[in-house]
Amino acid sequence: MTKHGNIGKRNAVKTEDNKATSNIYARCKKADKDSWETAAYNENIKLSEWVVKTLNRSCEMALEKQVIQTIKNTNNTEELRTVVTSFLSSIGRNDLKEQSYDESAYELSPSPESDILLEAVKQWDVLIKDEDI
Repeated sequence: MTKHGNIGKRNAVKTEDNKATSNIYARCKKADKDSWETAAYNENIKLSEWVVKTLNRSCEMALEKQVIQTIKNTNNTEELRTVVTSFLSSIGRNDLKEQSYDESAYELSPSPESDILLEAVKQWDVLIKDEDI
């Protein structure tokens, strides 16, 4: 047997922000677990990493849907501007507030944030058309 050369846990040292300190235990069907293990293997990550990544992405998608719905429910351009400004602040991109929505979307692409801003562009067009009538 060949020694790997790693001594102790120095290679596992993580910052406080990156330490996983909580556990989740869940019962599932064997077929589901097998499918998840295959997906994790295909991404070359551990099952636990895949589960965390997938759950986090699911939460992000739900939030994205809420933001998009809020954008679609705006009644005028000022309201839309307020929603988009709040969104840009929430993702830490205050630097994009002065740009047009499509320019901001381009700068953020490809990303879910870009998709949200493209929805704002569509809504802006709808609102402008309604205001012209």
